[in-house]
Amino acid sequence: MRDEFRGSWGAGKWYAAIIAGALVVVALLAWVTTPRSQGVRAQWEAPAFAGRAVADRALVADAENKVLDLVSGRTITLGSVAGGERQIGGERLLITHGSQIDAARLDATQRWTWNDPQGNNTLWVLATTRAATIALSCQSQTEPSSCTLYGIGADGTTSWTMPYPSTTDVNPTAAHRAGLPEFAVLPLDAGTVMLIDPATSRTILRTAQETWTSPDGQVFLQDILQNGRCRVTSGRSIDALTTSASAPCRWRSEQAGLRPGEVLRRETARVLWFPVPRRHVVEITGGRHIRVASWHELTVLRVDDDGMTVRDGDSVVRHTFTS
Repeated sequence: MRDEFRGSWGAGKWYAAIIAGALVVVALLAWVTTPRSQGVRAQWEAPAFAGRAVADRALVADAENKVLDLVSGRTITLGSVAGGERQIGGERLLITHGSQIDAARLDATQRWTWNDPQGNNTLWVLATTRAATIALSCQSQTEPSSCTLYGIGADGTTSWTMPYPSTTDVNPTAAHRAGLPEFAVLPLDAGTVMLIDPATSRTILRTAQETWTSPDGQVFLQDILQNGRCRVTSGRSIDALTTSASAPCRWRSEQAGLRPGEVLRRETARVLWFPVPRRHVVEITGGRHIRVASWHELTVLRVDDDGMTVRDGDSVVRHTFTS
């Protein structure tokens, strides 16, 4: 009887050892096969809300005038302003509604309201920098002669006015979805565009068959050459434009917000055992290897030289690059 008990107890120890070993193997397998973040460090986290990323800089709420700065993590809300068209540029939120423009710095250090002196309800913001903004006001949406350009200073006061060019369309195309440019681009006739400096109202003329704005406000003007290539002029100021003699042609629809040389890859990795759910991974390559992994769905909101900001489930998380 005693020998049988000893045999059973010894066999139990072996079974327990086998089970423990199996658990160790499973844990090691989990550690090896589960994708993990690499080359990043979480900097801040903020509650997410329903909205869209605008100008690669801010998450703008769908239902209210609330924005989350994708760099600093600060959230501002203009509860006193209802509706309107929301745009991001010059590190500020601009809301156009009726004959009024409301603006607020994304760091919550400044707020101003500008009212159209003519009281027109047809307003467009054409360009903005940290120091100045260009607004277009029209009495008629079909008559350029009824339109006036206004320069608005950093404090929200009118700094200059000028008539709108009669050779261009009333409905401007300067403000693209990617973000507001840092100087105005008005299409004239015969492939010519007028560039206007927001601070001084100074203008220059350039030729361009295609124009677009990057999320950070840089403007691109493209001329198609006879050899099938293009001449591209770009810059953030009309006084600091650079022109390439010949470059591959690019189109506005191709400008997605990522900087040249960066490749964004999304994948969903399923680990090798049940019932662990799928793990979502975002990778960026381009001189470095960056990976952000989470059990939640990941959406990239911003990528810059210092890091990336993602929607991670119910949160927005800013990651800085460590490699």
